[in-house]
Amino acid sequence: MQDKNEKDFLRWADNGWLASPEYLSFWGSVFSSDLVNYVDNKTIADIGAGNGQIWEYAIQNGCLPKALHLIDPDLYISNELENYRFVQEHKDPIEDVSPLHIDTAICKQSFHIIYEYIGNKFFDLVNAEKYIIFSMPKKISWAVSDAFEEIFLPSCLDVEKAMKENGKKTVSSNIYSYPVKLPRHVWISMVKGRFTSCLHPCDDEFIENEVAWIEANLPETIEFDDKLECIIFE
Repeated sequence: MQDKNEKDFLRWADNGWLASPEYLSFWGSVFSSDLVNYVDNKTIADIGAGNGQIWEYAIQNGCLPKALHLIDPDLYISNELENYRFVQEHKDPIEDVSPLHIDTAICKQSFHIIYEYIGNKFFDLVNAEKYIIFSMPKKISWAVSDAFEEIFLPSCLDVEKAMKENGKKTVSSNIYSYPVKLPRHVWISMVKGRFTSCLHPCDDEFIENEVAWIEANLPETIEFDDKLECIIFE
């Protein structure tokens, strides 16, 4: 039986800008333009794919993978995406999927969670020519309490170090930035839903304290740039 906290964040991507068509379109265009050489006509695994909607936008923009493995224990993709013959669903953790030999592995804000759990075994399960890893910078983008910041920094994995230890080298890197503007009450709903992984283990008291801090310190409309670092390894 799932505990309350686990239920709260199973659908974290349904909240705020993370579920907006503009956000999904933004990332779809990143795959269909900047990263097209790594995904077009390639065999891909998106590990931690969530609802996979970014791929709907990428495909609509002309990106056409040879095969697209969507892997997530809580995977819930749309009928439209499910109907593409090259899409293969894996509603499983990566360790329960047969070892993959692919062109490109993609982890969008999921690698640190997977690596913490299975470590170097990841590379036995996912043998790729290229690894595209998206992760949050160590300096948090939005305004948070001191307590939030204290739990955030230890959750940041040194991705380049982990890759180097496994014989991978950096091909390129880039910072992507998405402008966010949303009402404070929506931001509160995201925090309550534990929208970022460092909040997943937090108890209800921590969340209540963070919500109280937000109500006391943040304006009714919140604006910031949601930044992700993209590093490509081979």
